[in-house]
Amino acid sequence: MDWFILEHVLGDGKTILDKFVRENGGLSPLDKDMLLRWKEVVEGLFEVEERKGDRLVLRDLVDDCRYVAKSNIGPWTLSEATPGCFMATRLVPLEDYWMLSGTSEVYPSSERGVLYELAYEYRMKNPSAVFKCNEAKLKQAWDLQAEYRADFIAFFGNDLVVLERASLAQKWSDYHRYRNFAKKGEKDGLTPAERARQLGATPSLPKIDFP
Repeated sequence: MDWFILEHVLGDGKTILDKFVRENGGLSPLDKDMLLRWKEVVEGLFEVEERKGDRLVLRDLVDDCRYVAKSNIGPWTLSEATPGCFMATRLVPLEDYWMLSGTSEVYPSSERGVLYELAYEYRMKNPSAVFKCNEAKLKQAWDLQAEYRADFIAFFGNDLVVLERASLAQKWSDYHRYRNFAKKGEKDGLTPAERARQLGATPSLPKIDFP
């Protein structure tokens, strides 16, 4: 219902929210501006990082952006939203914070693995969503792309390589072995595999299976 009111585009190209603002002449310019901003909906999965009175600090699991949010029907509706738990909800902008809009679902911290998996799947299907409000993430992504390209050229000797089909899988595997187990970082002198071991992970090569 919240999506239908705020975002669904009707046959004339307008939303119900647009029609409400247009047909209610008694609204002040400030009220109109506030209502029309509600089309800037943020919908997703969030971790509750902090509780400040009647406000929550929420971190979006998809893009890592943080939102200070409150409920428009009283702080009692946030009683289950304690730090460490998760929420599936929609947010709309209001003054210097965000307001919960529509129905919210609260999940315990024990569901962390499931929710992170859902967020990961959403990222893979909608990569642009990772950068929708996070300029730092966007810069990091471009920096990584430049690094990957430099690594490719360092290993293959060019940015365009022609290979025989029979050798493609082995060459691609060798490239990943170079990136993860041979290339050392400029700052710490460690390979990605060595950094992973320091964090308790067991590094491995991706499975290469070309048709």
